[in-house]
Amino acid sequence: MSEPGPSLVASSLSVRGPDGRPALRYAHVSAPPRTLTAVAGAGGTGATCLLLALAGRLRPSTGTVRLGVAGNGATATTAAVPGASTPRRELRERVLVARATGAAEPDSYETVGELVRSAHRYLRRRVPAAAVETSLGRVGLGGLVRSGRHRRYGTLTPVERLLLAVALVLPGEADAVVVDAVDRDLDDASRQRAWSALSGAAEHEGGPLIVATCDSAEGARIGGAHQVVALSDHQDPGSEPRDSSREGER
Repeated sequence: MSEPGPSLVASSLSVRGPDGRPALRYAHVSAPPRTLTAVAGAGGTGATCLLLALAGRLRPSTGTVRLGVAGNGATATTAAVPGASTPRRELRERVLVARATGAAEPDSYETVGELVRSAHRYLRRRVPAAAVETSLGRVGLGGLVRSGRHRRYGTLTPVERLLLAVALVLPGEADAVVVDAVDRDLDDASRQRAWSALSGAAEHEGGPLIVATCDSAEGARIGGAHQVVALSDHQDPGSEPRDSSREGER
């Protein structure tokens, strides 16, 4: 039985790019509460588009995205219309984007201290700096709070940039969080550190943490993802991306 909490489900989700050509084809995601779900796909398979569609930032050309509660297939806003999508405005409010390539990421010139103080820009509500500092400690960046406040975001190591972007949105108590390119520019040791921190953050939060990776589905599973959705370049309407779930091992 699933743990109680928010869940996020996408069915047959497609997105078209600015030129009208398909950028994502018929993706399926089912992310239960307190899980780290990895979307694994090489560049061009639409992983970033999928994350932005899940967060209501892109309009799908086909399919549905539904926020719900574990054990209940509909949310309060869509229960009267079974199978309907959660409105995009509600998705934007309830699904936070930690970072997305070309769309959302902290400013390279801002310092750690400035980002902590202005985290409300990402959360759409004010939170005490102490709450953000607690999140930094949770992802293993407690040292930045003590001695790295004046370091600029752009001068941090790739794994520090990733985990800081995640920590900035964790206090928002979102129903789900999406994070793009979690293995970008990471060496093996940093990749292991990132997966461990992301897995721990997902298990602590109420809703799912959904990340995009260029790693293989097997690599993401070994890294610590609770389940993996593998995207391909040519997804057929009647098929689902392979789900390498390891829920039974938890």
